[in-house]
Amino acid sequence: ADDNFIGLDEVVVKGDSDLKPANIKEGVDIFGVIGTAKTTGYEYVEFDPFNVFEILDNDTEPYESKMILLFINDGNNTVSISGNVFNGVTKIKSSDGQVIEKPSSGTFQIIFDDSKDVLSEQGLKVRYLIAYAPERTTINLYDGNNLALSKRVLVYYFKNYDLNIGDRTFIYSGSITKLLKYDDNSNYYVRTKQIGYYGGSLLEFDLKTDNSGKSLEMAFYQGGALKKLKLNLQGITSLYYLCSGCGDLQEVEFYNCPEETIPQNSIFGSCDSFKKFKAYPYFLVNASDVFSNNGTSSNIAEVSGVDFSLYSGGINSAKNLVKLERIRNINVSFDVRNCLVLSYDSLLNVINALEDLSGQTAKNLILGTVNKAKLEQTEEGIQALALAVSKNWTVS
Repeated sequence: ADDNFIGLDEVVVKGDSDLKPANIKEGVDIFGVIGTAKTTGYEYVEFDPFNVFEILDNDTEPYESKMILLFINDGNNTVSISGNVFNGVTKIKSSDGQVIEKPSSGTFQIIFDDSKDVLSEQGLKVRYLIAYAPERTTINLYDGNNLALSKRVLVYYFKNYDLNIGDRTFIYSGSITKLLKYDDNSNYYVRTKQIGYYGGSLLEFDLKTDNSGKSLEMAFYQGGALKKLKLNLQGITSLYYLCSGCGDLQEVEFYNCPEETIPQNSIFGSCDSFKKFKAYPYFLVNASDVFSNNGTSSNIAEVSGVDFSLYSGGINSAKNLVKLERIRNINVSFDVRNCLVLSYDSLLNVINALEDLSGQTAKNLILGTVNKAKLEQTEEGIQALALAVSKNWTVS
């Protein structure tokens, strides 16, 4: 050893006894131990260790309608099951292995074996039951109190059901519902507007069914935990304040967008986590605050499928905007000077979407120094700038 060295000649790190490949994510190296544990990739595993969607999708019981409910153990192992949600149900199975046929009283009662509950990553003991109906069933999910077990249920998943939804379905006092999904053979009808209004715990929602003539005004206003939203807009009459105040909302997809405009003021107001918007084929924007969050704090990063025919400005405050894709019909002065991270391809898309104003009053395309320089670095970009000018746009 070096007589002048002060320190340790050797360091041995003793790992935890559980530091084994099977307990480490595949490919991860911790103190020389390479993980082999494969993850499911299931997005909601933190509160659903069973993956109830996969369980029901793989279920082979010969019944017309099926549903699965994941719920927490709140200390009461005896569960009486009745009410509108279970109309038509003749048999249930539980996660602890019980199978119960419908009794003459019409009310199921099950006493769970809590030793077979599973601990979720959130630290909650959870269990599930599957309910079977021999015929396709229509149930009502409105006014909150019709959601059986709603104070305990984390997930509902319906297959081959007709569902009517309405006022305050997911904000029933004490409700903890995080997910409600239904398969492509089910229909989901909006009875009244306020689906996840004021503080609902729903994480995502997908309205697949044609709800022509219905309004979604304030449907998710101040919608608590909502993160993802997919809506079939065919025939929808209003989107006023659709998600205003949904501070956790990140992704929105509209499909079957109509050719005509839908009232849409403040649909994403104060959605400060909003990042991705997609529409099919095109969403006709007519409000200045759709992509600006009513201010300059917008986090929107990706916008796809927008018709700007009736747009009145406001996208310049989307300072984190990176992608503008599948856009068309820009016919008002367009300002992206503060969108400093906007991609080169997106800038080309903007120019290609400019309407030809030849013979009309020129309008302004305000790129700003940074964005204009991105285009000026390539021959393609220089040609695009010339194209804008040829369409009678003043580029700056």
